[in-house]
Amino acid sequence: MSYTCCQKWNEQCDREPISGGQVMFSKKETRNQLDYAHDRTREAGSELCREMNNVTHQACSYVRNNPWAGVGAGAVVGIIVGMLISRK
Repeated sequence: MSYTCCQKWNEQCDREPISGGQVMFSKKETRNQLDYAHDRTREAGSELCREMNNVTHQACSYVRNNPWAGVGAGAVVGIIVGMLISRK
């Protein structure tokens, strides 16, 4: 039976824990921790997306209720960007 380096290492990891000094990790525990971190990251991303959507809707309704404030903010941003672009 011929092995590639990775196949042999993966089979060995399935059987034996990997030891590093005083800490020992098994492949299964590491995979479980990685899956947990992946799920938490996905949940945090979804929560961030919901919050950003909420803030966007609030800003949109504020500009609809106060259109001149939106025009003023746009003008200020335009002036600042224009000044930054024109600088050498």
